[in-house]
Amino acid sequence: MRKFTVEFRGKPLAKLPFGTKPEPVVTVSRGELSRIEIEAVPDGVAGHWRTHFDLAVAGTDPVEMRCYLRVKDKAMSETWLYQYHPA
Repeated sequence: MRKFTVEFRGKPLAKLPFGTKPEPVVTVSRGELSRIEIEAVPDGVAGHWRTHFDLAVAGTDPVEMRCYLRVKDKAMSETWLYQYHPA
């Protein structure tokens, strides 16, 4: 199992009303996701969020990963793309 962390910042996130927490949307081409979490980064920067998730995958074939933040049905961040190569 491998833990991943992705940080997001931006104007749409900074404009969220107090108490509104965006939802991380994480997809992978293979493997199993678990423990998807989000937290505000405690650095005094409005709209700075950090998401964590675990990925369990068998074999060494690459895994295409995608993550973005949304509120209801509206995307609030750019999309993070990553190709993970398990060892």
